[in-house]
Amino acid sequence: MFKRITLALMLVLFAGTFTIQAANPFFSRKKAASAKLDQSSQEAVVKTVIFAVLDKDFDTIWKLMDPELLKQAQQNGMTKKDFADYMANEIDLNELAKEMEMKPADAVKLMKAFFTDDIDTIWKLMPQKEKQELIEQCGSADTAKSMFKAMLPELRKEMTKEFTKDVKMVKRNGKWYISDPDMAKKAASKKAAVKQSTKKEAAESFGAAVANGDIDTLWQLLCPANKKAIIEESGSEAKGKAELKEAFQPDAEAKEIMANAEQKEVFVQALIDGITEKNAWVYSNGKWYIDFIKLND
Repeated sequence: MFKRITLALMLVLFAGTFTIQAANPFFSRKKAASAKLDQSSQEAVVKTVIFAVLDKDFDTIWKLMDPELLKQAQQNGMTKKDFADYMANEIDLNELAKEMEMKPADAVKLMKAFFTDDIDTIWKLMPQKEKQELIEQCGSADTAKSMFKAMLPELRKEMTKEFTKDVKMVKRNGKWYISDPDMAKKAASKKAAVKQSTKKEAAESFGAAVANGDIDTLWQLLCPANKKAIIEESGSEAKGKAELKEAFQPDAEAKEIMANAEQKEVFVQALIDGITEKNAWVYSNGKWYIDFIKLND
């Protein structure tokens, strides 16, 4: 979820050419929002959650989640630690930096500068092509920086709109919260989904996922190249998972096998051997993934 948010921010910040006119109504200075936990508006929550994501401040993200949703998730077995572990796995600043074509530290600086009207940092890190376009439109670098800074409040509003297109927000007792049932569901099932530090763990997770039709776990076990290909072909992660769901319906026979200790051991070893024979194991960042394309060849 938060990857979509950050990439949407960069799209708003850098996409296209800015047409600057002195009479533009949003050329007015606005005081930067407080860095404390601010839930007075949707825009304030967006800023807070982006900072929390960049700092991997899972406690703040937890506080920003809808209390009613958290209550339901906790009743389903999710703990605060499960949530933190899930978020730690979801937030990949290196991937974000790669998308932005800059160092991770610079990506974080740029994101924060966007929310604090730090135009000097934005200008320093802005791609040269974007700078040149602004200078050509404004006549000088100083004028371009001034005009761009005046645009930041409106750009943040646009970014908030992008956020709320994908993420539901709810207001309770005068405070805005993030209400994302899918994220809570994934966090609650994280323990089963991330057991892939060894081939045996990954095979066990795969077997259990096939037995139960657990698409979230199957998706996590997909190697990165498979995920990328599926998203490009289907158009989105959600559509990709829907296609995966059609291919992997709950398997009653596999469920019986996984419930029997002796049969499970034989079955898991057969999975390990079969995936090895197909050369379909992929090891990355301390985890074992499966190349489903090779597996099905």
